[in-house]
Formats: sequence, C-alpha cells, structure tokens
Amino acid sequence: MFFQRKKVSLSTFIKMSADEVLKVPLYTYEDYLAIDPDSGLYQTEFEEFIRNFHLLRLLLLYAMLVDRKVRGQIKVSMEDLAKTFIETLKLSYQDNEIDSDEAQRLSEVFSLELDHLTSFIENIPEKDLSKKGFTPYTCLYVTAKLAESSERSVKNGVYIALINTQRMIMKEYFENAIEKIKIVMK
Repeated sequence: MFFQRKKVSLSTFIKMSADEVLKVPLYTYEDYLAIDPDSGLYQTEFEEFIRNFHLLRLLLLYAMLVDRKVRGQIKVSMEDLAKTFIETLKLSYQDNEIDSDEAQRLSEVFSLELDHLTSFIENIPEKDLSKKGFTPYTCLYVTAKLAESSERSVKNGVYIALINTQRMIMKEYFENAIEKIKIVMK
C-alpha cells in the first residue's frame, strides 16, 4: 500500500520544531553532575553553556534545514529560508509565553547569531562544505564560541561532547519528523 506524505509549509515545520526546542527543560548543574560526576566544568561554565542551549538547538535546526535545501529536499532560496526561520521563530517565542517585545529581542539575537554563523561558514572551502554539510560546521562554530584558547583544555572536550550530544538528539528528532512530511513553500 502506498501512503502519500503529508505536505507541510516550511514555516509550519519550523514553528513545530522550534516550539519543541523551546519547550525542552533546561538541565541543572546537579543533573549534569549526576551524568558526569568527574566533569571538567565548573557550575558557572555549565550555566554559560545552558544559557546558550536553546540557541544551540535552533542553530542546529537551521543547519539541518540548510543541509536538506542543499540536497534539493527543500526548494527555497537561502535568503527565504533565513527570513522564514527568523519570522517563524518570533511566533514560537510568543507561543511559549514570552511577551512580544522579548520575542522580538530574542529573534533579533538569533538573527545576529545567524549572521555570525554565516560569516564563519563563508571561510570554509566549498568542497568541504558540500562534502560534510552545514551541520558539523555549525557545531564547530558553537564550540569556538565557548571554548578556551588552549587547545588542550579538558573543558573544550566537555563542550564538544555536550554540543555533539545535542546534535545527535536534534538529528534523530529532525530525521524522524522529515520522513513523515514533505516540506513545501507556501
């Protein structure tokens, strides 16, 4: 038997995904120590990571959409993808009990972060980007923001592990969602 996948607009898909990302409860330092009691992160460093938690997941979601666009699975220009993502994100913030002014501010913060990510990605050779995709470089960007200048820092390894864990969670969620729908531009 053949079932046709449900068509969903790009903005609807982004909104559904962003709503889920924003509803994820934040971990506490105690939760983290229960998983990794010998952690190399102090509480203040962990809290810095958690302050960027939703931003990290939203950047990963955006990167995964870009990878799908590059593979031809989403038919939209990069400019329209970014614009739709930011506009829809503002609505998701508002739906998660954030007032309109704060939602506007948070979506502007995301927009600025997206500009920084785009500038970072522009320095990646095109052949590497097309081979590996946008998502791993997004993880590298976030790691570079959080990491210490010392390359041998244990904290850097912890940040990499935390970021890659989020990437794997988002990948599993995103891939399951994308299999069930066909994203269209409306």
